[in-house]
Amino acid sequence: MSITRLLFAVLFTVYVMRAISWEEHDLIRHFGEKYRSYMDRVPKILPNIIRKKQKVQLYKTIVKRTLK
Repeated sequence: MSITRLLFAVLFTVYVMRAISWEEHDLIRHFGEKYRSYMDRVPKILPNIIRKKQKVQLYKTIVKRTLK
Protein backbone atom coordinates (compact mmCIF):
# COMPACT_ATOMS: atom_id res chain seq x y z
CA MET A 1 0.00 0.00 0.00
CA SER A 2 1.34 3.36 -0.94
CA ILE A 3 1.60 6.20 1.54
CA THR A 4 -1.10 8.07 -0.40
CA ARG A 5 -3.59 5.23 -0.05
CA LEU A 6 -2.75 4.81 3.61
CA LEU A 7 -3.27 8.50 4.24
CA PHE A 8 -6.57 8.41 2.33
CA ALA A 9 -7.76 5.41 4.36
CA VAL A 10 -6.88 7.09 7.66
CA LEU A 11 -8.46 10.42 6.74
CA PHE A 12 -11.58 8.77 5.37
CA THR A 13 -11.97 6.71 8.56
CA VAL A 14 -11.61 9.83 10.70
CA TYR A 15 -14.20 11.62 8.57
CA VAL A 16 -16.68 8.73 8.80
CA MET A 17 -16.33 8.54 12.58
CA ARG A 18 -16.93 12.28 12.84
CA ALA A 19 -19.90 12.09 10.46
CA ILE A 20 -21.46 9.41 12.66
CA SER A 21 -21.26 11.80 15.60
CA TRP A 22 -22.88 14.59 13.59
CA GLU A 23 -25.67 12.30 12.47
CA GLU A 24 -26.26 11.02 16.01
CA HIS A 25 -26.52 14.59 17.24
CA ASP A 26 -29.19 15.35 14.63
CA LEU A 27 -31.08 12.16 15.42
CA ILE A 28 -31.09 12.95 19.14
CA ARG A 29 -32.51 16.40 18.39
CA HIS A 30 -35.18 14.90 16.14
CA PHE A 31 -36.21 11.77 18.11
CA GLY A 32 -35.08 12.70 21.62
CA GLU A 33 -35.26 10.07 24.35
CA LYS A 34 -36.38 7.29 21.98
CA TYR A 35 -33.10 7.56 20.09
CA ARG A 36 -31.06 7.73 23.29
CA SER A 37 -32.73 4.51 24.40
CA TYR A 38 -31.89 2.96 21.02
CA MET A 39 -28.26 4.07 21.39
CA ASP A 40 -28.07 2.36 24.79
CA ARG A 41 -29.29 -0.93 23.32
CA VAL A 42 -27.39 -1.03 20.02
CA PRO A 43 -23.60 -0.77 19.58
CA LYS A 44 -22.45 2.00 17.25
CA ILE A 45 -20.32 0.46 14.50
CA LEU A 46 -20.92 -3.32 14.35
CA PRO A 47 -24.33 -3.91 15.90
CA ASN A 48 -25.00 -7.43 14.58
CA ILE A 49 -21.65 -8.96 15.48
CA ILE A 50 -21.61 -7.56 18.98
CA ARG A 51 -25.29 -8.34 19.56
CA LYS A 52 -24.71 -11.98 18.63
CA LYS A 53 -22.08 -12.22 21.36
CA GLN A 54 -24.50 -10.63 23.82
CA LYS A 55 -27.26 -13.06 22.79
CA VAL A 56 -24.98 -16.05 23.30
CA GLN A 57 -24.10 -14.81 26.79
CA LEU A 58 -27.79 -14.21 27.53
CA TYR A 59 -28.71 -17.73 26.40
CA LYS A 60 -25.97 -19.23 28.56
CA THR A 61 -27.26 -17.30 31.57
CA ILE A 62 -30.84 -18.44 30.92
CA VAL A 63 -29.77 -22.07 30.58
CA LYS A 64 -27.77 -21.92 33.83
CA ARG A 65 -30.75 -20.45 35.70
CA THR A 66 -33.12 -23.00 34.21
CA LEU A 67 -30.93 -25.95 35.15
CA LYS A 68 -30.57 -24.87 38.79
